[in-house]
Amino acid sequence: MNKPKEETENFHFTLQFGAMARSIAKQLQDQKVPVDFEKNKKEIENLQDIADAITLLHLHGLITDTAAHSLRKKLIKLTGARISTGREARS
Repeated sequence: MNKPKEETENFHFTLQFGAMARSIAKQLQDQKVPVDFEKNKKEIENLQDIADAITLLHLHGLITDTAAHSLRKKLIKLTGARISTGREARS
């Protein structure tokens, strides 16, 4: 018996990072990414804390430009995997 495939839409977004960047939540809202911000409030706050930590380490010279760039790329992937677009958040 074949189960019907769940239809999901892929949403593309970009994020900017750094001391003067807008919050992840604001950037997602500005790009109209359909995120349930109330449901995902803690997750988005956690992602913002990670972004802020990367920036802090980078500004103080504790990680290189290359390391910061690599971590931020991973954070974008993590953001896409963790935020919910109308379905349950993935772990």
